[in-house]
Formats: sequence, structure tokens, C-alpha cells
Amino acid sequence: MDADEIVQEDEPGPVAAVTRDRSRALPARVRVEDQSTSVPASDAPDPEGGRNPDNDWLLRGV
Repeated sequence: MDADEIVQEDEPGPVAAVTRDRSRALPARVRVEDQSTSVPASDAPDPEGGRNPDNDWLLRGV
């Protein structure tokens, strides 16, 4: 870099100032009772889709 070159730093715009101010405070606390779901979870779907993957070798030659 030459001595004649001046490097200017960008000033933070209004968006950067808002983001910086917002990240200075923690969000409100959430009680453990409020974190649980009120609807029971359903069973996971069958990963094999109802077929037997051990018998796939039978279908390879068809």
C-alpha cells in the first residue's frame, strides 16, 4: 500500500446500530412449565415405508 492511499473505514449505518443495541440485552426468561408442549407427539413414520429392506435383493433381477 502506498503512503498516498488513505483507507477510510465505513461508519456503521442505522441498521448496524439497531442490531448492536438489540444484542446488548438478553430476551425475557421463559419458565420451564411454558416450554413443554401441550399436544402429544405422534409416532415417527415408518422409515422403510412398509416394505422389508432385507428382501430388496429379490427384486434386483426383475
